[in-house]
Amino acid sequence: MQYVYLDNAATTFPKPPGVSFAMKNCIDGWCGNPGRGAHPLSQKSAEAVFGVREQIAEMFGSKSPENVVFTSNATGALNIAIKSLVPQGHVLLSDIEHNAVVRPVFASGLRYSIFSALAETDELLYDLSAHLSQDTKAVIASAGSNICGASLPLSEIGKLCREHGIFFIVDASQYAGTHDIDIEKMNIDALCAPGHKSLYGPQGSGFVLFSDEAVKAAEKGPTLIEGGNGVNSREMLMPPFTPERFEAGTLSVPNIVGLGEGLKFVKKEGPSKIFTRESALYEYTRNEFSQMYGLTMYAGQIRRSSILLFNIDRMKSEETAAALAERGICVRSGLHCAPLAHAALGTPEHGAVRISFGAFNTYDDVYYLVQAVKELL
Repeated sequence: MQYVYLDNAATTFPKPPGVSFAMKNCIDGWCGNPGRGAHPLSQKSAEAVFGVREQIAEMFGSKSPENVVFTSNATGALNIAIKSLVPQGHVLLSDIEHNAVVRPVFASGLRYSIFSALAETDELLYDLSAHLSQDTKAVIASAGSNICGASLPLSEIGKLCREHGIFFIVDASQYAGTHDIDIEKMNIDALCAPGHKSLYGPQGSGFVLFSDEAVKAAEKGPTLIEGGNGVNSREMLMPPFTPERFEAGTLSVPNIVGLGEGLKFVKKEGPSKIFTRESALYEYTRNEFSQMYGLTMYAGQIRRSSILLFNIDRMKSEETAAALAERGICVRSGLHCAPLAHAALGTPEHGAVRISFGAFNTYDDVYYLVQAVKELL
């Protein structure tokens, strides 16, 4: 069966050909353990890892590649950022947050307030400001929702955070690779992202990029994982400097190398061009769905992205997704690990069906999707 893959918000598929080629070349040719020896294979791996740090720093507006901490996904990155920068106090979250943000905040015992991400910019900033208190330490927010078209005005929120002397931690899982992000201009203190979504790297890759000011605070905060990294081995504590402080154990060099190839693809194509193509497919699908009786779409109008959420009214979301899967169409149903966002949008208890476009989707894909949904209706 030929598949129509429309689950790119979970992980992009397929990947650019250079990703698997680079990973295989690494594994077969020179994949030593970086920082664990003076021999050529270890040095080659260390150079490759640092090269990807430089790519990330350049893409996201940092002059400090050493501020890039590699993780296995965005969840690991968010845990490091939240727990090292905000060990206690009060934080602000938006109402579209993924559990990768909500659960670390809750588990850390932080007090939190929620502001509306579905409002227009002025109203959003007013709501956010109204929740600030003397004990507020950070705003922790998704740049864009993983279930609908809502995205946040990063520059405006970053400016507000800087004015109040609080950290701005950003989950860029649905944003990095389709939008331009500059952590200095946007006053972002910790940018957290997976490698396997719109950066087109492999699963098992991710990172947090700290600002120069935030990294000083993070280095004074608690560590999340302790272990060996080839530095100061006689010391009982992790090194006080980044990235070694947060990178215990052997790095996944093949995944990092694959991420580097994904970054090259995104840079060559251009985030805005990728997003423009995805948005065109989104608009076509939304317009077709709007003419169908018995189908409900949710949000998607504010600072629009290329993710569409819907239900066929007489079917549960998992039934719709299963019926589409029988036709070779890959989508995702349920709550998408984002119950706050589903509550804000007013979806049913069973959630909704998510369509998410990627760089390799075509109009043939959406034509086939539209016809399949018409059949189900």
